[in-house]
Amino acid sequence: MYYFLASFYTVLISYSCPLFWTEYEGYCYRYFPINKTWAEADLYCAEFSIGIKSAKLASIHSWEENVFVYDLVNSRVPGIPTDIWMGLHDLRQVRNCYNIN
Repeated sequence: MYYFLASFYTVLISYSCPLFWTEYEGYCYRYFPINKTWAEADLYCAEFSIGIKSAKLASIHSWEENVFVYDLVNSRVPGIPTDIWMGLHDLRQVRNCYNIN
């Protein structure tokens, strides 16, 4: 079980992220310091979907986004945890997790 990070695309330029979420490049991100399996975290994220904006485990697509995510998590917890679920998983080895640093 690991903590996890969720995100969703804001779609509208004038849209701001909900309370406790942080905007970056048109997406809203939120770190959840709650222990869950990958599947549990994925389902939990879906509970935060708003209309057509579907919240998912965050996927990182650039170095800049990686830096943002690192800083976001580091600002929420003392000493950044290394085991955080994101939008990646291996069905054969679901116990593995990918570091964001």
